[in-house]
Amino acid sequence: MRLLLLFLGVLVVNALSSFLRGESPHTRLAILLRHQPAADFDRDGTVTAAEAREFHARVSHPAADGTLPRSRRTPDAADVVYGPRERHRFDLWLPSRSPDAGLPLPVVIFFHGGGFVMGDKSHFSPEPFLEAGMACVSANYRFVNGDSVLSPEPLRDGARVVQTLRHRAKDWNLDPGRIAITGYSAGAVVAMWVAYSDDLAHPESKDAVARESSRVTCIVPLDGPTNLHPDWIRDHLGGPTRVHDSFTAMFGAPADGPMSTEIEERIRASSPWELVSPDDPATLLVYSGTRTGLPFPESAPPHEVIHHPYFGDALKRRLDEHGIESALYEDIDPARSSLIVEFLLNQFGMRD
Repeated sequence: MRLLLLFLGVLVVNALSSFLRGESPHTRLAILLRHQPAADFDRDGTVTAAEAREFHARVSHPAADGTLPRSRRTPDAADVVYGPRERHRFDLWLPSRSPDAGLPLPVVIFFHGGGFVMGDKSHFSPEPFLEAGMACVSANYRFVNGDSVLSPEPLRDGARVVQTLRHRAKDWNLDPGRIAITGYSAGAVVAMWVAYSDDLAHPESKDAVARESSRVTCIVPLDGPTNLHPDWIRDHLGGPTRVHDSFTAMFGAPADGPMSTEIEERIRASSPWELVSPDDPATLLVYSGTRTGLPFPESAPPHEVIHHPYFGDALKRRLDEHGIESALYEDIDPARSSLIVEFLLNQFGMRD
């Protein structure tokens, strides 16, 4: 499997597209440098548009030795519309075979990373799930901008994807009772927020999709920050006062300045850690790093802080308190581990 390597391409896509459209590329290229220092090929401390293109090419195309992502299969349904905004789109793949021939298919939804300001559904490989007999979806969601789109709006988009798939389950022979969510970094936050929120269905709505349940069978967050409050992050992990480059865009105020009651409430409403309750689904927490190196110095790169396994450790304790089935793994490369697929097979009842 090559999942993690495909995640790398996600961080490049919007920096490149912004440059090509002539939309102030400097901020996004700076974010790319902080997320992927390897994109700075000449080690001069900056990433140019040419370096971003080269990095994109390297992570988007398979190498002869198989160390980079293989080409993915064309979606069975591409750019499916699930809402009114431009980024309300998802791609869907159906397995060529199913262990339960003819029966409705379980479905796995993936949400990309990128700090809620970049990323795209196109850099996700569905093959491991398809080979296991599961349908697979990769979804876009709105980017935050610090003004008209703030958190938790992109998180609500994630719930809308679940509701849309449940509403259209017969169209693709999907099982509405077997839906899982996974995602990397920001996408992990989407997955957790949807899973731990109370059911977002509105039974009296005129919108048939909104009447559907948003609940899921299980989730697999990858390198996910579980508590987004800057004071909590600095108290438990250390790191820079700004916490993360996307913080202002997400909540409308910098992390190192005074916050109004409205912003405090928005942060709490967006933090998965705050939403856990006893009826929440089974959770497999996966982190590529190890629980070492704390506290971070103020000079630490923000992306290293927000992906630290301590987030998973804190959430796991909270899940345990509520009696929710969960497991935490660190120092795991999802691209080279069958852990995720095995977890999903068990949760979907696909094991004899």
